[in-house]
Parts: sequence; C-alpha cells; structure tokens
Amino acid sequence: MLEADAFYYKEYPNYITADMRDWPLMSIVLYATLMVTVSYSIVIWTSYKVWKHLKAMENHMTVNTKEVNRQMTVALITQVSNTY
Repeated sequence: MLEADAFYYKEYPNYITADMRDWPLMSIVLYATLMVTVSYSIVIWTSYKVWKHLKAMENHMTVNTKEVNRQMTVALITQVSNTY
C-alpha cells in the first residue's frame, strides 16, 4: 500500500484539485468573473463613445489621426475578444 503523500490527493497534485461546492472558492470565482465582465464592458463602452465622438468630428481630423484611432479601437476589441 502506498503511503500518503502531503503533496498529492488521490494521485493528483493539490494545486490542481478543488471542490467547487466550497463557498469561499465559489465567491472568489464569481467575484473574478464580475470584475472581468465590468472591466471589459467599460472598455467596450468607452471605445464606442470615443468612436461616436470622432465620427462626429471626422471632418476636422487628419488622415493620420483617423488611422491611429482605428488601430487603437481594433487593438482594444481584439484584446477583449481574445480573452473569451
């Protein structure tokens, strides 16, 4: 019979096992999910507001300014979409 190893639980390392029925762990996961959702919602909302404002001021911008804004918007949207 194998001796109990302090670093393993039923042949799995402790760092990859957890019981999702534990309320402290569940609350941490829900809090992290909420924070990520709020953060990305803010990024999307502010990107939309900036895009809308710049669209209204399009006649007053240079081509370079338009291109930089387009690149920043694409980068932010790509970062948001790659995390899910």
